Amino acid sequence: MPVSPQEAEKLASYLDREYYSEVLGAKGGEVSYVYTDRTDTLWCVIYKEGLYQFDRRCRQFVPYDIDRDQSVSKEICLIYQDRSGVIWFGTVGKGLVKRVPADGHGAEETFHFIRYQRNDDVPNSISSNTIHSILEDREGNFWIATDLGLNRWDAGTDSFIHFRMSDGLPSDLIYGILEDDQGNLWLSTNHGLSKFNPNTRTFKNYFDEVQIQGNVYGINALCRRRNGEMFFGGENGLNAFHPDSIRENSHIPSIVITDFLLFNKSVTPGGKSPLKKTITETSEILLAHDQDVFSFEFAALDFTHPEQNKYAYKMEGVDPDWVYTDASRRFATYTRLSP
Repeated sequence: MPVSPQEAEKLASYLDREYYSEVLGAKGGEVSYVYTDRTDTLWCVIYKEGLYQFDRRCRQFVPYDIDRDQSVSKEICLIYQDRSGVIWFGTVGKGLVKRVPADGHGAEETFHFIRYQRNDDVPNSISSNTIHSILEDREGNFWIATDLGLNRWDAGTDSFIHFRMSDGLPSDLIYGILEDDQGNLWLSTNHGLSKFNPNTRTFKNYFDEVQIQGNVYGINALCRRRNGEMFFGGENGLNAFHPDSIRENSHIPSIVITDFLLFNKSVTPGGKSPLKKTITETSEILLAHDQDVFSFEFAALDFTHPEQNKYAYKMEGVDPDWVYTDASRRFATYTRLSP
């Protein structure tokens, strides 16, 4: 990025060569992350060294210990301050860390740290130890993007609710989160953009076939302007859009049954077949008591982006609720039904 002489002078006056070389030269480290919190404290993560704060009184960068051996600090990739002032640290492989004020009163404010890690024996633990993005929404809910899905932190139970591909995400690898004016969350992934409605817990996915820059985005390569316009950077460029300008396709296409199968074999009309006409012309089917494994295949008559179609089916008297599926599983199978 080009820097004007005036900007360079301002930068030099804040981080002159002495302090710059002390951190980068003596330590030999690479600054991998920089963040300024609401108290105007400057934080930086130095590769293979850990977390540092800039002390304005002595004008030096000083180590900030989250853990004794700095094993967690060395893996910090993200710093986020919520509205209450609590600072969160996201890491690569070391989980999520929350800094909270310690009990008691001293000359200087002290803190302790709560670390959240994935635990396969605890279903409501965080889904992954690699954190890509953190967002506190307008309702005060905390959302954490990981390489294994979206997490919502429940402050009341201090636990996590998970959202994965099985819930409608286009990919479990989430790179960033932004909130729009309607309270929807926009998620960048390695397989397109996704709009998540927290109230209905539903996802609307957008792929490169619908004029986005590509399916793969950069980690936390995003921002939102004050007017609500959003920017997402990826491997093929930058997307800029206002969520309110996107018009959803509200057309519900007709659904047709395209095939009927007995014991996983397609059935055609004629002879002793239970079909007297083609399946598309059939309104009812009479089966023998031992013909108890059958399937229906179906399709939506909408070919704009058929791979994005979602389906729901329900057999009355059998399925207690609607069964949801997608374009990759356009069939319903029933076995061992009572005559």
